[in-house]
Amino acid sequence: MAVIFESVDASAASIWRSASSGFWSEATNWTSPTAPTLATGGVYITNQAMKTVTVDAQTPTTNLFINGLNVWGPSGTTNTLLLSGGTTNHPLVVSNQTMTVASGGLVVVTNSSLVVTGRFINCNLWAGDMRLDSGSIIVREVPLTTNVTAFTRIGRTNLATLTINDGVMEASDLYLGDSPGRQFGRSHGLVRMNGGMLTVNGELSVAAATGCTGTVEMVGGRLLVPNNLTNILRVGDMGDGRMTLSNAVARVGDVSVGRHDGAFGLLVLQRGGDFLCSDDLSIGRFPGSTGTVLVTGGHLGLDGRTIWVGREGSGQLILSNGLVSAGNVNVAAVPTNLVRGLFTLAGGSAQAFSNFVVGASSGATGQVTLTAGSLTVTNPAGTASLSIEGGTIICQGGEICTDSLFVRATRGLFVFNGGTLRSAGTVISNGLPFIVGDGVRPATLHLLGGTHVFADGLVISSNATLSGCGTIIGALSNHGTDSRDCGTNTGPPVITQQPMSLTVRQGDSATFSVRAAGTEPLSYQWRFGIPGSGGGDIPGATAASLTRTNVQLTNAGNYRVIISSVSGTTTSDVATLRVLVTPEIGAARFDGNSFGLTFPSVNGLTYFLEFKDRLDAPTWTPLGSAAGTGSMLTLMDATPAVPARFYRVRVE
Repeated sequence: MAVIFESVDASAASIWRSASSGFWSEATNWTSPTAPTLATGGVYITNQAMKTVTVDAQTPTTNLFINGLNVWGPSGTTNTLLLSGGTTNHPLVVSNQTMTVASGGLVVVTNSSLVVTGRFINCNLWAGDMRLDSGSIIVREVPLTTNVTAFTRIGRTNLATLTINDGVMEASDLYLGDSPGRQFGRSHGLVRMNGGMLTVNGELSVAAATGCTGTVEMVGGRLLVPNNLTNILRVGDMGDGRMTLSNAVARVGDVSVGRHDGAFGLLVLQRGGDFLCSDDLSIGRFPGSTGTVLVTGGHLGLDGRTIWVGREGSGQLILSNGLVSAGNVNVAAVPTNLVRGLFTLAGGSAQAFSNFVVGASSGATGQVTLTAGSLTVTNPAGTASLSIEGGTIICQGGEICTDSLFVRATRGLFVFNGGTLRSAGTVISNGLPFIVGDGVRPATLHLLGGTHVFADGLVISSNATLSGCGTIIGALSNHGTDSRDCGTNTGPPVITQQPMSLTVRQGDSATFSVRAAGTEPLSYQWRFGIPGSGGGDIPGATAASLTRTNVQLTNAGNYRVIISSVSGTTTSDVATLRVLVTPEIGAARFDGNSFGLTFPSVNGLTYFLEFKDRLDAPTWTPLGSAAGTGSMLTLMDATPAVPARFYRVRVE
């Protein structure tokens, strides 16, 4: 049961007195002489009996501006405030006093607008529910200010839920699980997004108070935390915070998963989820915090910024499918005994474009375990590095590709049991020989040119292979296969690193690169063609790398490079560029008893048509799918035998 710290001034307030449903604008439903206005004090819909109070398009403007709003119901009842059909041009505006929803209270906005604004005017869902089906909900100061005083708090005493099915919600600061005291340890704030857009101009705190719980569940829609005010997303701020994305998009700034002492944060990214940060991501931000990021699909991306796996607390990053990309990745790379970092790669692809650091010179120990998938630490300039300063990389399978590998500290260890390591430059000087393979699993060390220093020797175990080309400094003990080929013959160039396929979002950049050995000088010519065609030369694309900027659908397709020398030519494998585009519906039509959606498609992508008969239904039901053709595509619902149905197109 919720406890509300507010008293009712019956002499000034507008209190709903009818035991049945009715319209907001009808004065006889209220204790005040008129329907609510700025002159009648706060509004209370809190009496006995289950009912719905409707604010509709016929509500006079003077009754749309009120001092405060309170919605709750006695035990076993629900009082509903429904804003329907008023459009966003005629909002219900709450000012001067706070808006409060508690147990037994429900606020629904459908094709209407609710605005809560003013200094020190908050929207508090102590318990109960608020739902946005369409239209807008706005809780903020005017104008925006970094000194935020208009807060939205979800879950202050019990479970409170904000559901966004469609429409737009904007808040200055949004706190989930924000209890005013330790006596409310059951406080749980839940945000469910099935569609629409949620913009938080300042801070989004998930589990804002100690002992409380906060949850964000996104199965559709967009979350935007722009760089307007504090620009911080905290999943597990002071309590237990969890956030899950699937078939949804989040554009955020600075992110902490597990922020303060005693807090726990969990971020789960699933198929179709797109989580992009314009600032750092800290997993286990401060001492005593614990954070976990689990990527089972989708894309976790940081544009030139850093992922900290254990920054000052304990952090864990697990990748089993999908893509993780960042400028830098630091796994427990802070010199303090309080830091713990663990990065597990069991599938998918992880990319660092500058540096990947494991552990620190003192204190912290990090661990990276690779059993499948790929870890790539490269950039077109060849200056990226994978460095073990204190801790361990255990490679059991999969592939690691890096411009440079450094294991120079005695606290650092690279255990190479299986899989493939591709390196363009290596320094191993930690006092131990570098052993390739455990003698059981296949293991390959592939040299991508450059110099490779093994101060205490290089051991190729049985069932292991040394391949590629490069200068080795240090004793070599070979019990496996040495298949190095440095192109000293007169044959054509030998490709030592093939270009990799890429998947990017429309408007991003994409860079393909290749490495080759052979008789110098080598020349390059990149070619492009749609699948099934040989393609043609790309004018000016004559370097070892090719960058496409502001990628559009017309850039999607197959790329390859022809490498030539006086001794002949070699053609690389095909690398495919996939461009992810939010589907834009070209046409929606009925054909007899069938309903169809037509939209442009992309080669190599699969499109799924899904539906709900109610927007607040927990899941989307699949109807069918089709492969992209590069042209317009139509998906049909053959039997929409219901009065209303909601559709979406999902892309993989």
